[in-house]
Amino acid sequence: MSLAISWIITAPGWDRAEVLNRIGDLRRVAASLPFAAVDDLRARPEEIGFSAHYHRGAESTPIVLRQDPNGLWSGHDQSKTLYAGRPQHGGDENFLCAHLSIVALLDAAVRMGFDVEVHDGGGFWEARDLRALAEARRRDDRCVSAVAGRIAGVLQEQMGDGVEMPVELSELDRWKQNEALSTLLDLVMRMRR
Repeated sequence: MSLAISWIITAPGWDRAEVLNRIGDLRRVAASLPFAAVDDLRARPEEIGFSAHYHRGAESTPIVLRQDPNGLWSGHDQSKTLYAGRPQHGGDENFLCAHLSIVALLDAAVRMGFDVEVHDGGGFWEARDLRALAEARRRDDRCVSAVAGRIAGVLQEQMGDGVEMPVELSELDRWKQNEALSTLLDLVMRMRR
């Protein structure tokens, strides 16, 4: 429950200078995607990276590699995208932009030669199937709503009528279309490995 993308990125035997160069290139790709902000590149002795921030509802996307005692550079993290689909954040269109922006960034890492392992709770990374991604989002919305409803029900039993019941999220039947979203979708679909 709670749709997210998690990843492990490894630099295959590169030295610090090469990691710094390629992470810098990856940061430039992030700046070209519809993230609201991309942090400056951080380059510390044993850590190189940046974070991309999606402005409405999705968690930040940290791309940070650390050097282990054997000299190997790698990093792992995740970004939850489910809540980007809430109506107050822009609904399905916003969810799709957030999720596909992360996929496009990870695709770029693969093209740059990084070893990338991804777990996509919506299954899009593996199948590139928008219908399956939409169904995963609806499934997780229903689960979150059911859990919230149960919690509110228990609280209402315990506290009386002073607890407001959550409003169930409405489901949109199709993705909204706009030029930026169409361009991003085209980009991600072309990057199929």
